[in-house]
Amino acid sequence: MIAAMIADIVDFARRRAALVAIVALVLAVAAGLFAGNRLVIDTSIDRMLPSDVAWRQSENALDLAFPQNNDLLVAVIDGQTPDLADRAARDLADRMQAEPTLFTYVRQPDGGPFFDQNGLLFLPTEEVEKVTQQLISAQPLLGSLTHDPSLRGLFEALALFVSQSGKEGAAIEQLDSTLAAIGDVVQGVLDGKPQSLSWQQMMTGEKPEPRELRRFVLTRPVLDFTGLEPGGKARAEIRRLAGELGIAPQNAVRLRLTGPIALDDEQFATLREGALRATIISIVAVCAILFAAMRSVKLVGAILATLIAGFMLTAGFAALAIGSLNLISIAFGVLFIGLAVDFSIQFSVRYRDQRHRQGTMPAALRGAAETIGPALTLAAGATAIGFLSFVPTRYTGIQALGWIAGAGMIIAIALNFLLLPALLTLLRPRGEPEAIGLARATFVSLISVSLEVPDALLPSTIFCLPERAAWTI
Repeated sequence: MIAAMIADIVDFARRRAALVAIVALVLAVAAGLFAGNRLVIDTSIDRMLPSDVAWRQSENALDLAFPQNNDLLVAVIDGQTPDLADRAARDLADRMQAEPTLFTYVRQPDGGPFFDQNGLLFLPTEEVEKVTQQLISAQPLLGSLTHDPSLRGLFEALALFVSQSGKEGAAIEQLDSTLAAIGDVVQGVLDGKPQSLSWQQMMTGEKPEPRELRRFVLTRPVLDFTGLEPGGKARAEIRRLAGELGIAPQNAVRLRLTGPIALDDEQFATLREGALRATIISIVAVCAILFAAMRSVKLVGAILATLIAGFMLTAGFAALAIGSLNLISIAFGVLFIGLAVDFSIQFSVRYRDQRHRQGTMPAALRGAAETIGPALTLAAGATAIGFLSFVPTRYTGIQALGWIAGAGMIIAIALNFLLLPALLTLLRPRGEPEAIGLARATFVSLISVSLEVPDALLPSTIFCLPERAAWTI
């Protein structure tokens, strides 16, 4: 009964080929336009997860209690000296705070007014005493620089210190490290290799550790989840501000971006860069398989038209029923093409076989529908049920994929029984002069049958043989 019903549907599509093709293609184009205008991509991972489970409620409560640690974009600034890194981080943070439309929250975890006032208190007691003594010893120099914080003021202070020390070698020796540091910078400039003077190193006489050459700026950017890179605008703005501030390697300062937002954006950018290449390779591979199986431009054209129409109708269903695609449900396109093209290949190959056997197109289409239609219906139904089994889950990302992919399988099998026969009728591909199958593999089937096979397995063994070999036996 199912075979006869499918055959009647295919016969209807053949008799009303022009009408069926026009209606199907018009609906496909309308669905594609509707999907293009309404269907959006939501790259928010949070909206893919259920909000009413206990662990998600705890996570949301933690984010509300500590919003400064949620969805962070981190600017890492490395400088040749601690002073350069600190000044670059401070300037960048100030510029970012002036743009609340892109950065809702900006802070320096290792700097800012609080650390300017209380930073020394975080050092061990021994280091605090050491730094205090050094500051006391350098008080005359610091006092002079306060009145004239320029290069001229620095050299005048040094000259005054040397002149007042007279012939006291011990007093002058205190300036050895300071004069050596200044001399290295001056010599570097004269050699065409500009260097920076670290006031911290000059005051302490010690070379800074690598961690002291690095500063951080943390921000919560305004994210745009309609694009594949939600933090793309914020990252671009940070790099623009850094360029205006001269934060660049040629100025002995380097900027890098990290944190959850930057890492996610990099992954999405990699996906976007590889998407075009993967799409082209997939299309070429599908066309190669189709030509190898069909050996007819008209058959391949009918299959591709059916496949594209099914994809557009499925996208239209997604726009109407769901409204947006997430990072999981966006995979429906790959799933649809990979599965739906199999239905078309199976139907078309069986049509070719029936065309050789029956001779006429009407008989070949009906024969293909009767012989392989029930199997394709069963396969499509089982696949659709498998996808629709995702629907009851509370994980919205998988749930959306279940709805879209399940509906796509139903659309695909319907078009294979309506649009594909209609297009074959309109295109009228040539008949098949030879039997369909791998004639060179027939001897393999004959050898397998000649082996001693238990009687209970013989029917299944013959069933697995190519149709031509089984008929020969």
